[in-house]
Amino acid sequence: MAERSIRQVRQRSLWPRLAVVVLIVLLLCYALGGFLLLPWWVQKNLPHYAQQQLGWQATVGEVHANPFTFSAELQNLQAKDASGEPVLAFQRLYVNLNAFDLLNGTAGFQVVELEQPMLRLDVLASGQLNLLRDWQQAPARAGQPADTPDIQSDTGPSSLRIYLQQGDLSAGTLVLRDFSQKSSQKNSQNSRQNDSVEFRITPLTFSLQNLATWARPGDIGQYQLEAVLDQQALSWQGSFEVDPMYSRGSLSIDNLGPGVLSYLLAPYMPYQLRSGRVSFSTDYQWQAAQPMELLTQHGKLTFDDATLALAAEPSEVAFRSGALTVDQIRFDLAARRIEAGKIEFDGPELSLNRSANGDIDWLVAGVRPAGDGLASRSGQYDSGPGFGWSVAGVDIRDGQLSWRDQVPANAAELQLNGLNLSLGPFTNHFDEPVNYRAEAVLVSGGSLDVNGQFTTQPFNLEMAIVGNELALPAFAPYVQQRMALELPAGLLSVDGSLNLDQQRLPLTGTFSGSASVTGLETRLPDNGQPLLAWQTLQLAPIEYNVNPARLEIGRVTLIDLVANITRNDDGSHDITNLLTLAPAGKPTAADANENQGFIFRIGELQLDNADVDYTDRTLKPELTTRFGQLQGNLSGLSNIPPQQGRVSLKGKVNQVGNLDMSGSIATLGTDQQSELVLNLENLELPRLSPYSGRYLGYGIAGGKLDLKLDYQLQGTRINASNQIILNRLELGQPMPSEQTIGVSIKLGLALLRDGNNVIELNVPVNGDLADPEFQMGKVMMRAFVNVLTKAATSPFALMGTLTDIAGLGGEQMQQVSFAPGGIELTEASTRKLAALAQVLNQKPELILSIRGAAAPEADTGAGAQSPGALADSRAMALRQLLVNTHGVNPKQIFVRAPETDASVDANGNVAVNFTLDAR
Repeated sequence: MAERSIRQVRQRSLWPRLAVVVLIVLLLCYALGGFLLLPWWVQKNLPHYAQQQLGWQATVGEVHANPFTFSAELQNLQAKDASGEPVLAFQRLYVNLNAFDLLNGTAGFQVVELEQPMLRLDVLASGQLNLLRDWQQAPARAGQPADTPDIQSDTGPSSLRIYLQQGDLSAGTLVLRDFSQKSSQKNSQNSRQNDSVEFRITPLTFSLQNLATWARPGDIGQYQLEAVLDQQALSWQGSFEVDPMYSRGSLSIDNLGPGVLSYLLAPYMPYQLRSGRVSFSTDYQWQAAQPMELLTQHGKLTFDDATLALAAEPSEVAFRSGALTVDQIRFDLAARRIEAGKIEFDGPELSLNRSANGDIDWLVAGVRPAGDGLASRSGQYDSGPGFGWSVAGVDIRDGQLSWRDQVPANAAELQLNGLNLSLGPFTNHFDEPVNYRAEAVLVSGGSLDVNGQFTTQPFNLEMAIVGNELALPAFAPYVQQRMALELPAGLLSVDGSLNLDQQRLPLTGTFSGSASVTGLETRLPDNGQPLLAWQTLQLAPIEYNVNPARLEIGRVTLIDLVANITRNDDGSHDITNLLTLAPAGKPTAADANENQGFIFRIGELQLDNADVDYTDRTLKPELTTRFGQLQGNLSGLSNIPPQQGRVSLKGKVNQVGNLDMSGSIATLGTDQQSELVLNLENLELPRLSPYSGRYLGYGIAGGKLDLKLDYQLQGTRINASNQIILNRLELGQPMPSEQTIGVSIKLGLALLRDGNNVIELNVPVNGDLADPEFQMGKVMMRAFVNVLTKAATSPFALMGTLTDIAGLGGEQMQQVSFAPGGIELTEASTRKLAALAQVLNQKPELILSIRGAAAPEADTGAGAQSPGALADSRAMALRQLLVNTHGVNPKQIFVRAPETDASVDANGNVAVNFTLDAR
C-alpha cells in the first residue's frame, strides 16, 4: 500500500518534468528553426524564386533571424537581370514584427529598415518597364500569353490588416533609364552611347510612420522623402490618413537642371533647352473622393538663367530668361481653377529672325509633325469643363529684344534694350480689360513708351504712345523695299493716343496726336549729295480714323528743307525713277473703293527757309537752278468739296531773282479749277546759256529775265498764259548744237526788242498733264523758239506791228516802187521808206540790204539809162534818202548787186526789194 502510494507520487511528479522537457525541446526546435533553418531556407530559395519569377540571377549574403524578438535581417542582396546588368540590391534589410498585433489578426511591423538599396528602372523602346518585361518573360510563365495573369487575386474584401509603425529607407539609389526617347533627345547631355537617357538619384531617403490599412482613430501617418540628383534635390513630406484616403504636406524641388527639364519637356516643347535651373515649392492637400480633390497653394516657381535654342548645336541661343519668378501659385482640381501671382522676369533676352521667304524662326521651329508631342496625347486627358485661370500680372525688367529681318534686300536689324513691360491682372475671361505699360530704348537711338489697356475677345486696344527721337536709319531697309533710297540720318518723335476696336467688322480705330521728323537726310545710292533733307518737320494735331478712312492734319511746318532734283542724261528725273522703282500691282476694285472713301485735309502747311536745286544734265554744260529762301504757306488743302485751298510762296532764284507764287487750289481729285500765278523777276540770263546754246546756238552774255505765269488747271487739263520779258538780252559766244533752229536768231531778237531793249512775249500753253509726252518746260521753250523762228524767217511781217502808225502792213514793207524809167519813188513808197527808217533808227542792230532793180519792158524811152545803171541809181537813191533824209546810220545799209530783170506791178511801177539781217 505504501509502495503504491510512492509510485503514484512519482508518476504525478513525472508529468510536469515531461512537460518542461517537451517545452524545452519545442523551444530548441523553434530557436533552431528561427536562428538556423529560416536563414538557410531564405538563402537557398530566394535566388531560386528570383530566377523563376523574374529571370534574375540573385545572390544573398548573410541572413539573420531572431524568433524571440520576431525580427529578421537580410544583408548584401545582389540581383542581375538576364542581360547581366544589376537591377536590384541592398546592403541591409531589417524587419521587426509586433507579436501582439498578430494576436489581433494584424500584420504589424514595429520597424522596417532598408539600407543602401539600389533599383534600376528602364523604360524600354516600346514604353514597357523592365520589371514588367522580366515578370512576363520569367521561366515560371513560359508558354503563357503575355497578358495572362499569373496570380489569381481574391476579388472579395481582404480581412488582413497591415500596420507599420516605423519604416526607414536610407542611402538609396534609383537608376532611371529611358530608351523610348526620340533622336531629338539622344544628343542631350544625359545621353549614353546605348541611346538611352539616364538619371541616377542618390542619396535617396524615405521615412514612413504609422501606416495602417484601416482607420485608426488618433493615429495620423507621417512621411518624408528626400532625393538628390547631382545638385538637384527633391523634398516631399507630410501626413496622411487611410480612411478616408487623405494627405496633406509640402513638396519642393530645388535646382532642377537642364538635363531633367529637357527630358520632361521634350514631348511638349519643340525648342532646345541649353541651360537653366528651376526651383519649385508648394503646399498641397489631396483626398480620394468622388470626384478626386487636389488643392495646391502658396506655390512658388523660380527659373534662373534658362537659355533656349531653336535647333540643336551649333545654333545660337534665341532666348535667355534671366531670373524668372512666379509666386502665389494655386491649383484647385475640384474647382478646375489655376491661379498665379505676379510673373517677374529680370533681364530676359529674346531674338526673333525672319527669313528671306518671310518665315519667323520661332514659328517654324514650333511646328511639329502630326501625331507628335502634346497633340498626340490629347485623348489621354479629361474632356470635362475647361480650367479657369488668372495671373496677378507680369513684370519684365531690363529686357532685351532683337529683331533681324532678311526679307528686305539689306537685312533690317533692330534691338530694344532696357525693356520694361508691366501687365496688370488678366484671366481666362478675355473680354476683361488688361492694363499694360512698356518702355524701351532703341539701340540705334531713341526711346519708346506706351501704356493703356486691351482686351483680346473682342479685340480692343487703347494706347498712349510716346516715341522720342527714334533713329530712322534703322528702318532704312524697309524704306528700300519700295524705293532705292539711302536714309543716313533722321529722328522720329511721336506723341499721341491710338484706339482700335473690332467688336464688329470691319476694324475701327483712331489716332490723335502729333509727330515730328528732325534732321532727316535721304540720298540716292552712290550719290554723295542729299536728295531730300530738312531740319524739322512738325505735324500737329494729327487726327486719323481707320474706318471710314480719314486723315486730318491741323498744321504742317517744314523748316530748312533742302531738295536736289536732277534731270538725267536720258531726260528722266531721278525722283521719278525713285518713286517708280518698286513694281506696283494692279489696283483692285477694293482699292478703288477705299481710295474713293478716303478723306484727307491739311489745315495749313508752313514752309520756312527751303532750298530746292534743279540740275539738268541733258544740257552741256549741265545747269543747276537754285530756288532758295523759300517762305510760304498752303492752307485748306483737302479732297472734300467745296474746300478751296490758298497758296502763297516767296523766295529767291539763284540768290538774285525773286519768286512770288499765289493762287487757289481746287479740291483734290475733282475737276474744279485751280488758279495759280507765278512771278519770277530779275533772273540772270547768262545762267541760262546752256538752254540758249542748245536751241539758239548762242550763249547769253547779259540780260535779265522776268516771267509772269498764269495757270488754270482743271482736272489734268492746263491752260496757261506765260508772259516772258527779256531785258537787255545780249547774246554771247556761238555754241554748236544739233538742236538749233537754223535761222538768224539775232534778227529775230532784234525785231522783238522794243525801244527800251526789252523783249516781251506772251506764250500760251494748253495740254493734258496726264499725257506722258506733255512737258511744261519743253512746251514753253518750243513756243518761244517758234516765235523767234517766225521773226527771223518773216521779219517784215513782224515789222508790220511796228509800222501801224503809217497804216502799212508787214508784207508791204519788204519793197518800194519806182516810176518807170527814173529814180522817183511812188507816193506810197515814200511813206514806206519813212516807216522803215523809223524802225532802223529804233533798232540800230538791224541791217538793211538794198538790191536795186530795173525792168527792161518798163524802163524804156528817150534818155533812159541801161538797166544795170538804172538799178544802181535807184539803190543809191534809196540809201541817200535813208541816210540824208531820215538819219539812218549808213553802217546799217548795204547795197547788193542789182537786179536787171525785175517785175512790174499792176500800175506799171518797178519794185525794189529789201532784206533784213542783224549784227
